[in-house]
Amino acid sequence: MTGLSSISCVIVVAMTMAAAGPPAGPGAPVPVPAPATIDQLDPPRRLGARSVAALHTREIIPDVVIVPDAASYLGAIEAWTSDRFWPVLIDDGSLEARDDIARFVRGFAPRRVVRWSGRDRVWPETPAGRVVAVERALARAWDLEEGTGGGASFAGALDALGVTPAGVVVAGANDPAWTAALALAAGRAQPIAWLETTVDFGGVYSPLEAAGLQARVEALVAATGRSWETLGDEVDAVTLCLNAPSRIRTAPDTWLATTDHLGRTGAGDRERWAWFGQVPGQPARAAYAAMCAMFITPRSAWLFDGYPVETPYTTWDATTAAEPLRERGIEITLFDNPDASLRTWRMAASRPIDAGLVFVNTHGDRGDFNLHPGRASAGDVPILNVPAAVYMVHSWSAANLASRRTVGGRWLERGVFAYFGSVQEPYLQSFVPTPVVTARLAAGYPWGAAVRLEPSPPWKLATVGDPLFTGLPRPPRVDEPLPLVGAEPLEATLRRELAQKSFAVVVDTLAMLGRDDEAAQLAIALLRDRPEQYTPDVARRSILPLFRSGRGMEIPAAVERIGFSHRRDRRLLDAMWLFAAPRLAAFDGATLDTFARHLRPDQVAVDALDLAPVLRQRVGPAAARDLLTSAMSKESSRRGRRNLERALRSR
Repeated sequence: MTGLSSISCVIVVAMTMAAAGPPAGPGAPVPVPAPATIDQLDPPRRLGARSVAALHTREIIPDVVIVPDAASYLGAIEAWTSDRFWPVLIDDGSLEARDDIARFVRGFAPRRVVRWSGRDRVWPETPAGRVVAVERALARAWDLEEGTGGGASFAGALDALGVTPAGVVVAGANDPAWTAALALAAGRAQPIAWLETTVDFGGVYSPLEAAGLQARVEALVAATGRSWETLGDEVDAVTLCLNAPSRIRTAPDTWLATTDHLGRTGAGDRERWAWFGQVPGQPARAAYAAMCAMFITPRSAWLFDGYPVETPYTTWDATTAAEPLRERGIEITLFDNPDASLRTWRMAASRPIDAGLVFVNTHGDRGDFNLHPGRASAGDVPILNVPAAVYMVHSWSAANLASRRTVGGRWLERGVFAYFGSVQEPYLQSFVPTPVVTARLAAGYPWGAAVRLEPSPPWKLATVGDPLFTGLPRPPRVDEPLPLVGAEPLEATLRRELAQKSFAVVVDTLAMLGRDDEAAQLAIALLRDRPEQYTPDVARRSILPLFRSGRGMEIPAAVERIGFSHRRDRRLLDAMWLFAAPRLAAFDGATLDTFARHLRPDQVAVDALDLAPVLRQRVGPAAARDLLTSAMSKESSRRGRRNLERALRSR
């Protein structure tokens, strides 16, 4: 194992250098003389340093391991050792899981991608059995004896290794996000505390339920035997790996964010004792989010400022926010006034954005956001090329993070592994100014602390993702064999799939290898030369590689080819519309008819109003009128119907 004292010294020096010269502003870290130890850092950077130090006790074997099920996932993680680890992702066969794997591979750039199955392993059926299995895997991942994977015993066993946990992970044996809990506990040397609560990420807690949750979490943290009651002690971060409600209803039309309500003292101003984050999702998605937080180093940032150049909005200025990231060597893509219109956004979103950090300043409602000028919809949220953390200054984006109809829900669907947004109107001053957030991240603050305004009362801003995620470099990679017997390189399975002409699987495999261009070329060749083999399943799986490789003109043909049951697959329709939105006039009349028959169900009016002028010009006024009339019968929102009525009256 790497010496912790030497690791700590390197991290302290790196973080102190990173903190030099950040932009001034409320809450910005102040440059200080280099401290001698981690303990002399202020609480946020101390937490970041402790988190990074725990991660850096190991080196990375740079292979991505894909497993088929929960039992294999346990086996792959318990094969980690106290000095070696590697990312493990779950392929449950779904388009979402395979898209997540492909995105992770593009961001991680592995030596190899392999499949591995723990064929002799069984995922326990009972909650008690699951707890035992997870805690056994946690202990083995640190070369500890059986029975030391739970709570205080795990934290105590780590002491002997010279590793001090920076936080606690909370999980439920009946909650599918347990996969994130195991990964973050094993990767960051944190004990797991088990708790059963409501499994409804899109739901709400009552004040009584929230108070009960708070009391139970505090009791579980106290049971680890670590000091926890104030910032700067041993436990300063708690990760809820739960699909629990992200909101608390305090009055009929008033909500608070669960992750801002928790981690507070019970009296007075309710000062913060820990920064909380929440990792929800089904097993494959939760595992992906955890692995991203530990293994992906952001190399680029995408900033879009939809605010006018006037007070008070200039405090959140994206151009200023880009500077500390640029100084850290982060590649910057910046959109700011006077080039921050809806047209600019849509041109940028017509290709996947290749950025590990995303910052957006805007305002609007739960399902839309205003730019300068123009109003975008949730469907305009870009597709990601690599995993990203998103800081969204917007009033309602997290109103229901389980719903793709919200801006925040659409970002989560796109594959962000960390997100910060508001569950209800919080007022602009409740958001940490964007330049301060970027300066904090550059200075080594962990995600949970970087995005929080201190001091502040419990409020409406939700933190999704591992609160210990930092933008600092990940552990070094080591060129050693992967110690998983039977692991098969994905390249080998690809050759077998090609020989069997299993083209739908081939397209997926190429994408998971990061070879979108080849996947797209194969799909196009099948469509043109072997149309009988361009099956609906091949077409469905080819749409995202077509989009990512810049071949969006081919997507409408793929949409026409997929079976009826998948034609309303909204992720795929998003890809078609994102590519087309700024260039609808480039399509012929037959393809425009494809768009007219595939308006997105959650934004019928928006799509119809975008398409109607082009249809009117290219096909004729009757076609545009028929489109708008048809859209009226499908649009569910009052505002959308009003906009359609206005358009019909004007024609």
